[in-house]
Formats: sequence, C-alpha cells, structure tokens
Amino acid sequence: MFATPEHVTAFNASTLDAALQFARISIDTTERLFNIGIDAGRETANEAAKASKVAGEAKTFQDLLASQSKTAEGSVEKAVTLSKTFYEVAQQAQKEFSSIIESKVSEFNKVLSTGLDQALKSAPAGADAAVAAIKSTVAASNAAFESVTKAAKQAASVAEANVQAAVDAASPRAKAAKAK
Repeated sequence: MFATPEHVTAFNASTLDAALQFARISIDTTERLFNIGIDAGRETANEAAKASKVAGEAKTFQDLLASQSKTAEGSVEKAVTLSKTFYEVAQQAQKEFSSIIESKVSEFNKVLSTGLDQALKSAPAGADAAVAAIKSTVAASNAAFESVTKAAKQAASVAEANVQAAVDAASPRAKAAKAK
C-alpha cells in the first residue's frame, strides 16, 4: 500500500480550501455586481419618471430640449461612474484570485521539491541526473509562470489607466455639456 506523505495531504487540504475561497469570491463579486445593477436600474427608473414629468411640464420647445439635454448629461455621468464601479469590483476579484493562485503555485513548488528530495533519498544510484532534470524543468516552469504573472499585472495596470483616462475624459465633457 502507498502511504501519502503528510505534506501532500496538507497540500490537498489547502487546495480544497483555495477552491472554497474561489467560490466565495465569485459569489460575493456576483452579489456586489447584481446589487450595483439593481440600484442603478432603480435610480434610472426614478430619474426617467422625473424627466418625463419635467418634459410634460415644458411650455416651449426650448424648455423640452433643455430638459432632455440635462437628462442626457446626467445619464452619461452615471454611465461612466457605473462602468468604473463595475470595473473596480471585477478588478478586486481578479486581485483576490491572483493572490490565491500565486500562493498555491508557491505551495505546490514546495511540496514538489520536498517530494523530489524524499524520492532522491530512496532512489537508486544514478537517479541524481533525473531528479536534477525534473528540478530544472520545475524552475523553468516557475520562471514562465512569473513572466506570465508579471505580464498580466502590467496588462491590468494598463487597463486600469485606460479606464481612469476614459473616466477623466468623459467627466469634463459631461460637465461642459451640462454647463451649456
């Protein structure tokens, strides 16, 4: 019978815990996004009712155009804010997922290294080269994972900067249109 080393059993238990953390993060994020959407829908309906009332009370065509313009400006500002809020919630979830994945990869590497060291102790003569090759492969895989992680973080930073730039660009335009 094969006895499972304690470090492997502990890793398996922590992997299950990580899966549960993924589920919790997914559910929490979905709930937050749903609530934000519901609140935005409720606010949009209330504002549409107010805008309809104002439009119905317009005495001239210019008053009607002014009320519609004001409604549109507010809608643009709210859409920009809502998009930014959705993005921030998704970004937070992504950071939490990345943190879990990075810790699991690190933990897996430790378990693998421990397992290889134990295997080497009981391996026949000449197995050193095979174990060294495996360790070299693991090191190369880790380097590749770190490169991908770094690239993903850089892409997230660029995306965040683009979202902020879009918000910054849209806000003054909406305010300028509102002032007119």
